Amino acid sequence: MSNYAGPSVAVKLFIDKEKQKVLFAESDKEFVDVLFSFLTLPLGAIVRILDKQSGVGCLDEVYKSVESLSAEHFHTEACKTMLLCPHNAAASHYDRLKVKVDCRNIRSIYVCLEPCYDRGFSSVSGSICKSCNSRRLMHLKLPQNDNASVGYNGDGAFVKSGPKLIITDDLQVAPASTGLVFSLLDKFGLNEKADIEEKFLHLDYDKDGGGYKCTCAHNDAMCATITLMNPKSPSGGNASNRAYIKGGLRNFIVTNDLRVLHFSLANTLQVMRSAMIPKEKLVEKDLALDKAQVLKLLSAATATREVLSSVLLPPKKKRHPHR
Repeated sequence: MSNYAGPSVAVKLFIDKEKQKVLFAESDKEFVDVLFSFLTLPLGAIVRILDKQSGVGCLDEVYKSVESLSAEHFHTEACKTMLLCPHNAAASHYDRLKVKVDCRNIRSIYVCLEPCYDRGFSSVSGSICKSCNSRRLMHLKLPQNDNASVGYNGDGAFVKSGPKLIITDDLQVAPASTGLVFSLLDKFGLNEKADIEEKFLHLDYDKDGGGYKCTCAHNDAMCATITLMNPKSPSGGNASNRAYIKGGLRNFIVTNDLRVLHFSLANTLQVMRSAMIPKEKLVEKDLALDKAQVLKLLSAATATREVLSSVLLPPKKKRHPHR
């Protein structure tokens, strides 16, 4: 347990003292809410929280690529912000967690500070007001409304209060019961005489989540009519823009581990030198990706460091030994 003085959740571990292995944990809903909240985190948020050392396939390299690309490649600066600090769609539930791993994920909006007629707002910093094209935005944290969610009864985030829950070492969760405990003991080849240690822990979030504070002294802007801004639009309006990157004559280099670099002679030579491939052995191949291949890329991006090779190249033929 750290010396962090903030909120914490209680967990009781059951440890096989002989093998020094956690058999399972027992907790109430607060800890399980935190575990289940992991499923609501966008991939970009996971990489950011883990300081670009998530180890999830090539996602760290994709994140670093967005960081490295200059804002001129994106429709707006807000596009880059959306990728580096994506919002959690379950933010209203996430805000009710006793311990949050992502302290930036608070319910807030950015409102235009100018006295324009149709004042704009956005959940993304760096957006542009569609009425006056101003970039001067005020950060406002929205009040918690416990009755906003359909069917919500004020009982925490995701899991109802009730009996204790069992969490196995591989994070399977089930209601605590004598039958389940005996089943787990049988799985580990233990009996009721086994030397099992019970250890109580209080888990907290021991990283500085500062820097995401509302610095506004008032919220007069909320008294005016405000309309939603499109963070991907250079004018703040609702004009449809394709994804995040600008169109036009703009080419990129994508490496096997999904690093993205703007196309230039220097970057081309850098990639070739890093791969240690002679230029005479390079082959050009034009591809058009369909949805099935893009889904394979997504799957490979979370599992391997050789994404393009594993998805876009034909499988290597197995050599059969001569009989």
